[in-house]
Amino acid sequence: MLRKSRLCQSQERNAQQRPRAHVVEKLFIGEDNPTVVIRRLNTNEKEEEEWRHAKKSHTQTQSYTLLTTVAMPPTGLKEAQIRENSNQKVHPQPMEETMNQSQEAFEALVAKIFTNVSSLKAAYIQLQAAHTPYDPDKIQAADKLVIEELKNLSELKHSYRDSNPKPISASPQDSKLVTEIQEQQNLLKTYEVMVKKFQSQLQTKDSEILQLQRQIQESNQRKVKLEKKLKQRGLQAKESENLEENSFFSMELTPSLFSSAVEAAYKAIHDFSKPLINLMKAAGWDLDAAANAIQPAVVYAKKSHQKYAFESHICQRMFAAFDEESFSVKHDDLSISKEGFFHQFLALRVMDPLDVLSQNADSIFGRFCRSKYLSVIHPKMEASFFGSLDQRNYVAGGGHPRTPFYQAFLKTRQVDLAAAPAGIFF
Repeated sequence: MLRKSRLCQSQERNAQQRPRAHVVEKLFIGEDNPTVVIRRLNTNEKEEEEWRHAKKSHTQTQSYTLLTTVAMPPTGLKEAQIRENSNQKVHPQPMEETMNQSQEAFEALVAKIFTNVSSLKAAYIQLQAAHTPYDPDKIQAADKLVIEELKNLSELKHSYRDSNPKPISASPQDSKLVTEIQEQQNLLKTYEVMVKKFQSQLQTKDSEILQLQRQIQESNQRKVKLEKKLKQRGLQAKESENLEENSFFSMELTPSLFSSAVEAAYKAIHDFSKPLINLMKAAGWDLDAAANAIQPAVVYAKKSHQKYAFESHICQRMFAAFDEESFSVKHDDLSISKEGFFHQFLALRVMDPLDVLSQNADSIFGRFCRSKYLSVIHPKMEASFFGSLDQRNYVAGGGHPRTPFYQAFLKTRQVDLAAAPAGIFF
């Protein structure tokens, strides 16, 4: 029994002294000069926890390579080799370089897609330009370009799906340069098409300008011919047999006569507005409010432009019923033709209006002057000017006072005189 126990103890000692195989885990931390950390597995829990903490802290900040091998206990020569290997530097596989190459290849593929899209755009613009003007050859050529670019895009799509894009050149950087050059060339083609389109539009505009210039020349020629005819007609009328009998009414109806009558009427209204505005200022009128009452919501560039509002008021009153031959003047025995109005115009244009009114204050002309004065000059306005309505009452009673203000108003008779030739023309 004692011998058996001694034998067991001897076997246990031999077993403890005999080298056993164990698993070793190596951690390479870093890239250029990696630090090697070796740990034998199957250790106690405390060593396991320290190893996990060290590996976690290093692998979060540095690149690493982890190798797990089965190692025999170092003995003799093997122990020396293991020590040499542990002193040597271990370099991990260069993974980042491979990733960079893949990224560059992908960027080259995207650049090529953009280039093909630009080429497709340029080809489509060429196709549009070939339709205006219509050119079958250019349309066919542009159509082929569009189809070719669509095929290229289809090839890129299949290449991307197969994860095997076909590079344009050996180097991804060279591929980028080539695609950029092609894209710029496509832009140049697009700009060339646009320039041609603009040139075509300019030619069209130039032809329109030439056509309008010809129309202007033709209109001027017709104008000269009409003026010659009017002059010849006037000379023939003067040379007629009834020239001496109708010498006072021998003037012909011409556009220049109508134009001069309208200019005289405007000048008469402009001249009458001056004393009217001066009297309003002297009476303390608010010209801004008065002008706004005549023409609301008008912004005047200058304060002096308010005079146009008062001139507008006079024109509106004086030219009321302009479309009627009698200017709405009521008269029982009124039966005057257009020629009669024209004769009155010729007679009154050279006479003083007060002299005409003194001969017959209740004539058609007298009634016209009376009704227009009462329409233009409001009772409140006249009362503020003169302090009474005596002049207004006198005019309403059929008289024509010889006051400066009424005489200034009578000069606007040119409005009535302008109406006579206007009625004849129209």
